[in-house]
Amino acid sequence: MEEPDDLQPIDEEEEETEFATIASAATIEEAKRTALDRLRKIVPYVNPDDVDYLVLDEGSKGGLFGRGKVEAQVDDKRQGAGAAADKLTLGGAVNYAKSKTGGVDQTTANKWAGNGQYDYNLSPQLFVFGKLGLESDKLVDLKLRTALAGGLGYKLINTEQTSFEIFGGLGYTTDKYDVSRTIAGKTDTTFSRASVYLGEASSHQLSPTVSFKQRLDLYPGVSGDKAVLAKFNAGLAVAMSSTLNLTVGLTSAYNSKPPAGTKSNDVGFFTGVNVKFGAI
Repeated sequence: MEEPDDLQPIDEEEEETEFATIASAATIEEAKRTALDRLRKIVPYVNPDDVDYLVLDEGSKGGLFGRGKVEAQVDDKRQGAGAAADKLTLGGAVNYAKSKTGGVDQTTANKWAGNGQYDYNLSPQLFVFGKLGLESDKLVDLKLRTALAGGLGYKLINTEQTSFEIFGGLGYTTDKYDVSRTIAGKTDTTFSRASVYLGEASSHQLSPTVSFKQRLDLYPGVSGDKAVLAKFNAGLAVAMSSTLNLTVGLTSAYNSKPPAGTKSNDVGFFTGVNVKFGAI
């Protein structure tokens, strides 16, 4: 009789419990991926390197209709409550461009941005986070924008192929300009606002070498000039090696109350090479 394809504890002891799942697919590798996804439903922080696979059925090796069946198991002693639980994410970008019009060189972009976020897990799905964003844009005389935010996040989907998270909390933003600017009828060099913070982010492994990521951050102001800030980033990455990715993407920044004489929305496209230095 064929064993059922579902999750079940297979061995319970005083100090550790082993969990296993059995999965079938067209190939052994597909069965392993399916088994790992099922295992993560009860052991969310499972490390793929700690999973033991047992091939139960390789199907007809010489035929056209092969079938793979594997058992994957892991024990909770190796997957402790804090194993691979928390996450630190760092990012940054520099955008500088020039063009020539009528024989005269003009700077069309001169800005940089950096950000970091730390997630501390309260449960397999719920986490608290703190994030810091820094940016500068010389074309609009923005010397430095500092954006702090913190709150709660929830993992709606968390598998090896797809992740989707939502965020919510409070934020505080300060904009410092090199010269006096007029915003919402006020002229100064420094503008600050408290805000609500809302966001979402997802990543998708489209194939073994191609991945897609996107993120949206919203800062609706509730004090100061009450400006609404929004940022959207999306990028497609193609792995060239274990450490190098070719990337192409889109960025969009929105400010409901920009300095007088500047536009509210700034959209950019980029290509580049991403280097992985290892997980932090």
